[in-house]
Amino acid sequence: MKIAFIFFTLIISSLLSGQNNKIFTLPIDNEPDKSLSYEQVMKLSHELAKQYSDNIHFTYLGLSEQNDTIAALIIFKDKANNPTEIAKQNKVTLMIQAGIHAGEPDGIDGGFMLIRSLLSNPRYMNLLNNVTIIFIPAFNVDGLKLLSPYHRINQNGPELQGWRANAHNLNLNRDYLKASSIEMKNWLKFYYYWNPDFFIDCHTTDGADYQYVMTFDMQLPSFVSTDFNNFFEHNFITYFIDEMDNNGFLSTQYVAFRDWFSPESGLTASIYSPILSHGYPLLNNKPALLLETHMLKSYKQRVMATHQALLIVLEWLSNNKNLLKNLLLNEDNYSLSMAKPNKTFPITYKLTEHQNKKILKGYEYHKAISPVTGISYYTYDNTKPMEVALDFWDSIEVKTNVVLPYGYLLGPEWEHLIEILELHQVTSYTLSEISKIKVQYYYLTKLKFDNAIFEGTFSPIFSYQLRDTFIDLPRGSYFIPINQKAWKSLVYLLEPESTVGFMQMGYFNSMFERKEYGEIYVLDTLAQNMLNDKNIADAFREKKLKEPEFANDPWAQLMWFFDNSPWKDQRMRTIPVFKVMDKENYQKVNE
Repeated sequence: MKIAFIFFTLIISSLLSGQNNKIFTLPIDNEPDKSLSYEQVMKLSHELAKQYSDNIHFTYLGLSEQNDTIAALIIFKDKANNPTEIAKQNKVTLMIQAGIHAGEPDGIDGGFMLIRSLLSNPRYMNLLNNVTIIFIPAFNVDGLKLLSPYHRINQNGPELQGWRANAHNLNLNRDYLKASSIEMKNWLKFYYYWNPDFFIDCHTTDGADYQYVMTFDMQLPSFVSTDFNNFFEHNFITYFIDEMDNNGFLSTQYVAFRDWFSPESGLTASIYSPILSHGYPLLNNKPALLLETHMLKSYKQRVMATHQALLIVLEWLSNNKNLLKNLLLNEDNYSLSMAKPNKTFPITYKLTEHQNKKILKGYEYHKAISPVTGISYYTYDNTKPMEVALDFWDSIEVKTNVVLPYGYLLGPEWEHLIEILELHQVTSYTLSEISKIKVQYYYLTKLKFDNAIFEGTFSPIFSYQLRDTFIDLPRGSYFIPINQKAWKSLVYLLEPESTVGFMQMGYFNSMFERKEYGEIYVLDTLAQNMLNDKNIADAFREKKLKEPEFANDPWAQLMWFFDNSPWKDQRMRTIPVFKVMDKENYQKVNE
């Protein structure tokens, strides 16, 4: 299937500085099911920067796994196209990202439509008096190059869609913390260079059918201040919904059915996660907005809704510039005030059983039975709109808190993890040799691995005990203090309870592999001798009574004696992250 190439039409106007300019067209303007290819994105980006150099600057985010350029466009006024000049002119920065899931290109076309609106309408251009835009038209460029009509079975167009993942088949929208892809490493450098005040990521949904053309999510976890929460919940979100509705794009906050396929089960709100694009900026005290157009609406309608949403946010930022800047400054101070040893920090969340009612503007639905598999499912009739009041589980509470240390210790062998932490602006210090320092560590009492692979790894499932011990630190070990701006990223990456940190993302899996064992005739002799110890004998007997599988596994029994003897691997069940919990040992590290 041929890919339509972009073309430009000449339109005479005097929009910028009294000059004549070319206003561009997009494939979707003439063929509503057409989207931009990677080559077209690059060509258009270069052309716009060339034609409108007073307002558009082309730059590079970095390279992809396949060494292709990830472009970015800076849209500005008054030479505010770099962080220094933006700060000097007291402007806010809006970063818009499209194409992280390249099969969902609504934000690519919608973002270029926004640029066109700015160039062609002086009123919109004046919004740049207060805001500079950083537009990433296609983050997952390797996925965008894999165009096919068969990549998004749930989605109504466009004619060709890119692939969801990058060249390593990693979902970049699960990589914001672990940063295992080249793309994300480059994104983090780019993000912190610009340090945007507001971030938007553009997507398309899967799921049920309903009337809304736009759903969105703005995560506000409990670790943000009350002022931050209230400002966005009552000032921004209400405004956004009203403005979208007033412009003909019915919108609601992103929800899912409690039972994935059943509208009758009710609705649930989303739970905060910093590995997602609209969760990560919260670690840096910045707001983020997820746009999710509805998959079954036409591609043209979805693109127009995305364009309108971007324009609404831009107008809101321009009108609320000073309020936002003051709020973000206060949030930075609030965040630092929370980074104190022995304070608790919420690391995981869960929905409560508390329910509200939410009106869902959907369609009549009916249960069907598959003649192939016999499974039941729901079908929707989009010619029959309806409103239904559904139970809505939107109350979220903390599931797990962790106690903050003075800082964390890592051995020199974990330098590659320090490099990831540095991408998140976490500061660490290299230590000289230190002996007998008291630390707290996590000892695994149970361990197995998930049967399903997630983002290229098998996650450990474990129970643990927090233990105190004294350790000797080799030269070149790292101390990472809690008292720093990026402390939340540090905690989410190093605490084992974090479902998105190094531990549960499999970065320590090699430490839990058995490397030595005993021959049966050696272990049996060891076991007989150890049973002379009453405590060992009682523990062995109790384990057999409580665990039938263990009682029927002679090899597991022999290895139990091995693991309870001096011959055991002393590191095998120890997570290699150590916490300094008291002031005396903190001072010892800092000597």
